[in-house]
Amino acid sequence: MKPELEALYEGLCRREPDLFEPEALHKQLDTLAPETLDALLQLCEGWQKHAFAVGFTAAVRLLTK
Repeated sequence: MKPELEALYEGLCRREPDLFEPEALHKQLDTLAPETLDALLQLCEGWQKHAFAVGFTAAVRLLTK
């Protein structure tokens, strides 16, 4: 991910934590074993960053046509 998008993603995560990780997700994650949870959280973070980058890039392209 480009550094600019990474910074925007990180800023949104701090300002709007429920935007990327709703409370329902946390409840589900609380039921997992710690070793499973660590691996799943790493995967989720990668997916969230990728989805954010794709969505942001698509929005910019649509708005700048």
